[in-house]
Amino acid sequence: MLGKVQASMGLHIKTKGKVGKAGLVLAVLQLCGLALAACGDSAITPSTATPKIVLVTTTTAAPTVVVATQPPPPSPTPVPNPNKIVIGDEDSPWAEIVRYEPNPFDKFEDVNVNKEVNNSMAAMFVGAPALVALTKGASFSANTYKLEFSPAIAKGLTSGSLQQMQSLEGGMRAIVVDSTTKQIVGHGSLISTLKPTIGPPYVMVFMLLSGVLLDQFLPGINQQFEILNQNIVDVKNFLEDKEYSIMQGNLKYLNDIRSTMNLHKIAPTDLEAFRNQLESVERESQQITEFYKTRMGRTNDSFNQVKLDKTLLFFRSEDKIKELQKYVTDYQAQSSSYLFALMVRGLSSQVRCALPESRELALGRIEDVRKDLKTLSQTQDAFYTQVEKRIPEMTGMFADSKTQDQFKDLVAKGKAKAKDDYEKADKGLNEVVQKVNAQMLVESQALALVVTLDGKGNITKTAKLVSTKP
Repeated sequence: MLGKVQASMGLHIKTKGKVGKAGLVLAVLQLCGLALAACGDSAITPSTATPKIVLVTTTTAAPTVVVATQPPPPSPTPVPNPNKIVIGDEDSPWAEIVRYEPNPFDKFEDVNVNKEVNNSMAAMFVGAPALVALTKGASFSANTYKLEFSPAIAKGLTSGSLQQMQSLEGGMRAIVVDSTTKQIVGHGSLISTLKPTIGPPYVMVFMLLSGVLLDQFLPGINQQFEILNQNIVDVKNFLEDKEYSIMQGNLKYLNDIRSTMNLHKIAPTDLEAFRNQLESVERESQQITEFYKTRMGRTNDSFNQVKLDKTLLFFRSEDKIKELQKYVTDYQAQSSSYLFALMVRGLSSQVRCALPESRELALGRIEDVRKDLKTLSQTQDAFYTQVEKRIPEMTGMFADSKTQDQFKDLVAKGKAKAKDDYEKADKGLNEVVQKVNAQMLVESQALALVVTLDGKGNITKTAKLVSTKP
């Protein structure tokens, strides 16, 4: 028992003065007991073995000092630094954070992120500085990371289901992944003192990814809105009071949505309200297009029914000429009102594409507008063709060519404007279609953002990674 206690304490024996044999024997006995204790209880038991006593004699030599030491404890297995932060379930995370390693073929699109989302997103990067260091010679700072969302998140942007993904409230873990087997070889938990400032994490993710989607469409929406604001002044005198009031209300609805978009503050609770507004705008705008489409058809019929009666086969009726002119100007005003209502429908469809909304529904609405736009262009062309055919009737023996020139000028300007209006509107809608199709093409791929932090952990820049190939 003595040997064991001394072993645990670390034996250090010294003798003072003249030491007799008995003292030396005791010292050696204790050492033997220590040595046996080090071998374990199974090596010796008190009932079956007797300690070996060795007599040591000396006269003048200094006493022997023996120090018993334990073998050094084994070195702990080194824990590798984490190289990834996973958010959500380890087996199927909805996002991962890794160090960004620059690629010369990478291309980026800046993402506008408002202050609230930035502050909330910073909580996701608390453990980021612990990730492995960047490759030497990297052009980006050491505080640049890649935040990659799963394909399910990317698909949610284009299917309209993103706002339902409340499972985004999963935890955060720092993990180590074997570079060869891709298996997790170590992990730990991250505890952040930062809390999201805009509610549950899924709200922040929704607002962040909605902003990524918005940036692709906002420039076109803003431009189209400015065009409509200018055009409503031109058609104000042509629109019926009721239709004008409806168009003003619809533009206000769209402007409210656009303002929220420009602030990048669309929350899940906003989406349903926006959808209801868009449905109203599109329905009312379509009713107005049908109204003016009917008016245009009646004006066309009235123009063709006018008879240019001549007196004594020589003199034309000036009243009839003025009547024809009025029908042409009326037709142009009605077609402008029709086009304006159609453009409002188109703008509404553009806004729909910029929201986490069903891509199929959004594309269907745009294609409906494009069809009606083409029909309008064809209808206008047919009307002006009828006008051209009637120009030779506008003659008389004592009449000059002034009237014919006036009608020719009306036709030329009308055709040119109709063609220009159609091409501009269709081009804008076609660009939206191309963007949506591009989204649908890559919706099965992960969505990657490159995020740069300052020394205090604040996010200074967010960009979408759009290309990693030459």
